[in-house]
Amino acid sequence: MPDILYDAIKGYLLVTDNLYLFTSASGAIMSKNSFRCFWDKIIRKVNEVAGGNHDNFVISKEITPHIFRHTYATMLYYAGIDIKMAIKVITKKCCKINISVS
Repeated sequence: MPDILYDAIKGYLLVTDNLYLFTSASGAIMSKNSFRCFWDKIIRKVNEVAGGNHDNFVISKEITPHIFRHTYATMLYYAGIDIKMAIKVITKKCCKINISVS
């Protein structure tokens, strides 16, 4: 895991009793509707940074959180992160991935 990400998560965990990174204002798990609103704000901000505005989207509105997962995996690859470490960082606990790396 990159040091900057590790430090950010560690800092967050020191100031919260919650193990969730994205929560509602009360600290509970976000509802689907709350997450949708949260995600829409992110997309609007990314669009603004890319040069768009409310009436003119210069990015696709179809961007999903999963796309960022793939982008992060690609960035790890280009940064030379070992494949086993990359899998450890981006794999969900509920999933099992078996690979053979020689």
